[in-house]
Amino acid sequence: MKKIIILSLIALTACSREAPRKNVATALATQTAQGGTVYKDHLVSTVTLQPRTLAEVTGEVRNGQVILMGEIHTRVQDHSNQLRLIQKLMEQNNVAPISVAMEFFDYTKQSFVDQYTSGKIAEGDFLKSVQWKGGDFNLYRGLVQAPSLNAGRTYAINIPSSIASHVFLNGLDSLNDDEKSKFPPDFELGDSKYKKRFIQISKLSHPNVPMEMMDDMFIAQSLWDDTMAWKISEALAENPYQVIVVIVGAGHVQYGMGLAARLKARGVIDILNIAQVPYEINSPADVSEFIYPDPEYGPIGDYVWVQ
Repeated sequence: MKKIIILSLIALTACSREAPRKNVATALATQTAQGGTVYKDHLVSTVTLQPRTLAEVTGEVRNGQVILMGEIHTRVQDHSNQLRLIQKLMEQNNVAPISVAMEFFDYTKQSFVDQYTSGKIAEGDFLKSVQWKGGDFNLYRGLVQAPSLNAGRTYAINIPSSIASHVFLNGLDSLNDDEKSKFPPDFELGDSKYKKRFIQISKLSHPNVPMEMMDDMFIAQSLWDDTMAWKISEALAENPYQVIVVIVGAGHVQYGMGLAARLKARGVIDILNIAQVPYEINSPADVSEFIYPDPEYGPIGDYVWVQ
């Protein structure tokens, strides 16, 4: 029972903060409570509050930049947008390789990822080899394969799931030396503000989960974040000219927390953070909740892609 609760909590917090889902708005443009205009299928700057097209945003992407594309794992439109962004980058950028970093692949399986993207292993064998647990692979196939069309690479960036599971269930002290050897160098937990938000979101779904379990879950979340940041920073060190699009649960990157913060701590400064918001809103205020900075946590990202 404990394992079921933990796994459901992790799914919630890793993909957290969907827009309110009440009535589907039918207009293509909605006035926000503060008077700005939000257009469907545009990316709205959280600085200027102005909508921009995908081509305008990707046209400004620089060599060596990391693009964080948070997702709700089961939302088809999120994955469609991720692929559209990658394809647009490939159309516009004739020099830098466009690579993809995948949360759902642990870094010890990189050789299998390389074999799959180079056509040396069948998909079924690949999924067994990487112990795929990311749900419907149809949502990810195009993202995983795309870099091979542009001299890029698909990176496995997460900690092995068995290690994360041990932390979920029994805490950090339960790990053996071999498991700890797979930690990122100089591993650090997320900060207090990140932990506060993590617990707030988790408690919404599971109000009776004891705090000691929440503490272990936050350690595991932080371990995911810092491992992913470590492997992305290594990938950039190997090829500082590539653009890396990171496919990850939204809760790992919103408000510049989690993975976004650990990337900066590891020296990756040039980051573009795009939050995705479904166009399933009830009022202008629902949209402005995402466009305008949160009074405690600040802007949700650099852009909000209103779907």
